[in-house]
Order: sequence, then structure tokens, then C-alpha cells
Amino acid sequence: AISEKYVLSKPKKFLPNKELKILYASGSSTHDYDFSNMFLPLLNFMLKHQDVRLTVLGSSGVGNLFTQITDRVDIVSKVDFNTMLNIFEKHDLLLVPLDYNEFNNAKSNIKYIEAGARATPVLARDCDEFSLVIKDKKNGFLYNLENINSQLEYIYKNKHKLHKIGENARKDILKKINFNPKILILSPF
Repeated sequence: AISEKYVLSKPKKFLPNKELKILYASGSSTHDYDFSNMFLPLLNFMLKHQDVRLTVLGSSGVGNLFTQITDRVDIVSKVDFNTMLNIFEKHDLLLVPLDYNEFNNAKSNIKYIEAGARATPVLARDCDEFSLVIKDKKNGFLYNLENINSQLEYIYKNKHKLHKIGENARKDILKKINFNPKILILSPF
């Protein structure tokens, strides 16, 4: 569930940014394995592009892996839910790295909903629940192990489109929700 106030409040204004600000909302170290399939491609991408910043939100230790670029990696430990959602809004892209398995195929696509409500697009593994809602390069991005590098490069070269893609995610979410006084109830996608 996500609050009606958060979804219906006015989203961020787009301000062109020289840097590409990426967020990984890791939660806890239980997601470290999921992140492992993205680590090397993301590190190489950040080494290639000096104007990319990463924020790791949560108690995971993955932020400490980026020893070559610590000046461009911010680590924010635990925060309350509303602060977390506000942090989404300050970034250009939210990463949702998942290992491809039965558990993650059934995992909720709530990160798409939370980020999209604030017009922030996601780059998510092409697990079933994310593939059902994300139309690649239209309202977010999907990746797999074969195209992760090309997806990151596409995002970088088209960072001027990220706000529009985030707005498309927001419109998609608003079309598919019903409110029950103060709780968001998602219609089937």
C-alpha cells in the first residue's frame, strides 16, 4: 500500500542535470545477491562516465564495493518510509536489480509504483511482475544479463528523456489505481 497523498501530490519539476543520479534502494543485505548481477556492469558504466552518481539507500553493504569511485557513491542508511519516497524524487533513475528466479518472478512491482508515483523511472530486471507493467523505454526500462550494458548506455545517452519516461510511469499508475479512503489498492495490471 502507498498513501493517496503521496500518489496524488504534485510530482517533481524537471530540472536538467549535468549528472545522472541513480538510486539503489537496497533495503537490507538480503538483496545483495540480487544486486550482484548488476554490480560489474554498473561499476564499469560509472568508471566510463564520470558524471554518474549512485546513492545506495538501506543497510546493504553494496555501496562499499565501489572503492574506485567512492567520491560518487553516497550511502544513506535506514530512513522512514516517507523520507525514502522523497529520496526517490531526487534521483533520475531507480535500480531494481533482481536475480531471475521463481521468488523474484512473483515479487511485487511496488518499487515501480513508488518511484513512478513521483515520476522517477526504474531500470528493473525483466522478472514477470515488472515485465507486466513496464513497457521498455516508454514508462521505464527492463534489463537482462544480455542487455544490461546497452540499457545503461541508452539511459545515459537519453537522460534528457528520463523525465518524460517517469511521467509516463506516473500516468500509467494513476490510470490503474483505486483509492479506498487512505490506502492505494492496485487494479490488476
